[in-house]
Amino acid sequence: MNGIFHLLWLVAFGDKPCHQDSGAACLVPPSTINPSREDMAVTSTTTVIQVGGAPSSRNWSTELCDCCTDTNTCCCGFWCFPCMQCKAAGDFGWCCAMPLLDFFCCAVSCCLRASMRERYNIDGSCCNDCCALMWCYPFVWCQMAREVKIRKHGSAPPTTMVITNQVT
Repeated sequence: MNGIFHLLWLVAFGDKPCHQDSGAACLVPPSTINPSREDMAVTSTTTVIQVGGAPSSRNWSTELCDCCTDTNTCCCGFWCFPCMQCKAAGDFGWCCAMPLLDFFCCAVSCCLRASMRERYNIDGSCCNDCCALMWCYPFVWCQMAREVKIRKHGSAPPTTMVITNQVT
């Protein structure tokens, strides 16, 4: 209630405090002119922002046909596809010769892609991986190579900023 009286006083008389000797009628007791902090409503908003670090979405960092986002990987895949496969597998932590066993079937590629999805927390399924590999084999490998490169070399540790606003 003190806050309402204070607001009415400010609207009617401005910032002047009520003085009994001024001859004006005092509508608000002097104790309510400067209300205590308990009478004020405080609203607080906290925002947490992550800057930098590895991509946090549950999707691949690049799309399947985003070869132009990393022309080095694209050129390596075009001119020496087995070299790009072996480098991607080695950078991921697998034996670099594993993709060479993938000549007749896509079992190694499916396992590597599933392992990448699991490690990097990317949505998808084995069925999607196998279908993509059957129809877009070189593009899938370029995407996996870009993902390993982005996650391994292109990410700094994330920095978290906390912003708090208080409105009284």
